[in-house]
Amino acid sequence: MNNKAYKWQEKGFICMELLDLLSVIPFYQMNKDLTSSVHVQDIKMDHRDLEQGDLFFCIRGFTVDGHQFAQQAVENGAVAIVADRELFDVDAYVITVPDTHKAMALMAAKFYDYPTVEMPLIGITGTNGKTTITYLLDEIFKQNNLKTGLIGTIQTKIGEDILAVKNTTPDALLLQNVFRKMKDQAIDIAMMEVSSHALDLGRVHGCDFDIAVFTNLSQDHLDYHKDMEDYLRAKTLLFTGLGNGYGKQFKYAVLNQDDVHSETIAKSTSQPIVTYGIEKQADITATNIQYDTKGMRFTLETPTESILINTKLIGKFNIYNMLAAAATAILKGVPLSVIKTAFEAIMVLQEDSSKLMQGKTLL
Repeated sequence: MNNKAYKWQEKGFICMELLDLLSVIPFYQMNKDLTSSVHVQDIKMDHRDLEQGDLFFCIRGFTVDGHQFAQQAVENGAVAIVADRELFDVDAYVITVPDTHKAMALMAAKFYDYPTVEMPLIGITGTNGKTTITYLLDEIFKQNNLKTGLIGTIQTKIGEDILAVKNTTPDALLLQNVFRKMKDQAIDIAMMEVSSHALDLGRVHGCDFDIAVFTNLSQDHLDYHKDMEDYLRAKTLLFTGLGNGYGKQFKYAVLNQDDVHSETIAKSTSQPIVTYGIEKQADITATNIQYDTKGMRFTLETPTESILINTKLIGKFNIYNMLAAAATAILKGVPLSVIKTAFEAIMVLQEDSSKLMQGKTLL
């Protein structure tokens, strides 16, 4: 940890010098020279939440442009403002960058001292299955005696503490803040749903993923993406950003072999690929599948061993979800016996609802 740039205060917030915070931005313009050290107490994108000494990001949203609140931000205590156009008659340091979304993501990671570099992070993307897979993984890792963190559609969870969420993937500021809290609360591993919107808007820039999982792609979110090709392009960003070299910490892409779009995604990463599927030959697969009104039974096959799974979950789609979760857990060193215990402990999983029922516990 760089103690010069990163400092926890007694009140629980961070103080960082402005120049240290700007070190992650290669080129920017400033409206005036820094005549002395300027300390940033906090970084925010809502002018109403600002306090003395904060930095404000002017973010262009779908309906509101943060630039129009620059003066109010200064009146509320902002010492510096990050914008993508010049701001005149603003009595604060104005840093002009080409893209405030990307700048905010990179600066947030810097401000919170890159928490995901220190903590294993799994990202799940695809049209369907993201929520189910995060909860399956959460149960698997807990059964393996790990303390987990989860960011998803239904909730954000740090250990047993639950936080409400507004978006499938939170904005970069909240995301890095939550990851820092996870790290400080000794979370062993974190899982998150990663939407195409978040990837396209750069919300996960600065996140160091260890494993990226692809579920499937179908006609969805075309209100945002102009066509399926653009939708797929956004999904590939999670895998192109998985890393371009082999270091001490291996990274992996986990892909659904039965979805044709996996072929394109496989070409988007330089990292090792592990496949799962039912119809085509894959590394992790299900055989001898039997369905009944009480659940399903199948043999979970891996390249080295297999195990019988009896589950109360129903539907072929849930077999895909379990295979994706199993592949990911195996890569993190979880034994098949633990995976089996987790799968068989889950009673009912309702992916596209606001409730998750696990045994008698309603989360």
